Amino acid sequence: MTTYALDLQAGSLLAVWASGVGHHATTVCQLGPVVPELAAQMCEASTRLSTTLWDTYQRPAPHDADDTDERELLERERGDGFAGVLAAITAPNLPDEHGLLMVSYDPMLEYAHTVGRALHAIADPEITAAVTADVRAEIDAVARAGLGDLSGRAVQAVALDRLDPSPLQVAAADRLLHEQPLGCDELYTTIDPAAACVAATHWLVAAAQVTAEAADVEPAAVFSVADDIEAVSVEVPSYMVDVVVDRSATPREVVIGLLAEADAVRHGRVPDPTGLLQRVDAAREQIRRIDVGHREQALSALLERLTPLDPQRPAHDLLEHLLNGVRACLLVYREEAIDASAAPPDRDDDEGDDDEFDRMIAAATAAFTAAVRDRAARDRDRLIR
Repeated sequence: MTTYALDLQAGSLLAVWASGVGHHATTVCQLGPVVPELAAQMCEASTRLSTTLWDTYQRPAPHDADDTDERELLERERGDGFAGVLAAITAPNLPDEHGLLMVSYDPMLEYAHTVGRALHAIADPEITAAVTADVRAEIDAVARAGLGDLSGRAVQAVALDRLDPSPLQVAAADRLLHEQPLGCDELYTTIDPAAACVAATHWLVAAAQVTAEAADVEPAAVFSVADDIEAVSVEVPSYMVDVVVDRSATPREVVIGLLAEADAVRHGRVPDPTGLLQRVDAAREQIRRIDVGHREQALSALLERLTPLDPQRPAHDLLEHLLNGVRACLLVYREEAIDASAAPPDRDDDEGDDDEFDRMIAAATAAFTAAVRDRAARDRDRLIR
């Protein structure tokens, strides 16, 4: 969302938004002799308005609506709401002669009316025009982000957790991962994080399958093997690979499911009450193998989280787990490649041995990258389903 702030030194209104790494800012207008309390009220209402606008991006019209007509109706209502925002700013509901005020049940429209009432009190046509133009730019950014275009001001979508990843953004993330299967900064700064997670899941599964063949283990077991070499993420990558490989789920399905669970937890709900009871039973069974004096602490640790993801930033957290999982696959693959060498160099002998070891690492990394690209291309249909 965009946060609106007062530059007290310059006497101006600023719009500030996240850009993946750092923040961008623009000056909306100069405020002149505006009463500070009115300016502060306008900032607060504008920030809340932006929050509700971007909420339509994070939670678009659901695909599981009863029919196509219902989805189209929901989308049309949101489009009408956007148009109503600008109308509310320029012609807000004002108290009547008795002090009564008509309040909208739609939070987005009500925050727009609140902005409009602050502008009405400020009574400066130039400020009203500037704020209205800025809100129009914000609405345009939300609309473009919904279509998969994160250029310009729409880049702030990379800081949000959308529950319905854009196919265009998934394709863009897939192209980045084809160039750099181990991940890159652009996945965090130019791509909607949920869409990046869908593509990264596809590439993680490809990496796990390639590594499993080299190490002669099950794909989901690769991460436990890697954890014996170096501390890596195990639970989340293992789960993602297991669901896609053994249960035939698509990357999109498993990502949306995990993010929806984390979103429910963030809003104070238990995503799967029945599953929670099963989890408690499984945890109790697991701690029977632990010393009696430590069972209570172990049980608390097993049940302290309702989701394996950070509910405050689930998509970004998931993406980090997925990319860590790909690197874990590389660890195992390289270890297998070195072990298969007839005479692995002794790195403690001399500089020549160090150079030879580095060449072996580079060769194994190149072979891993090529094999993962081939596997991801061969199974590409699961990404586009």
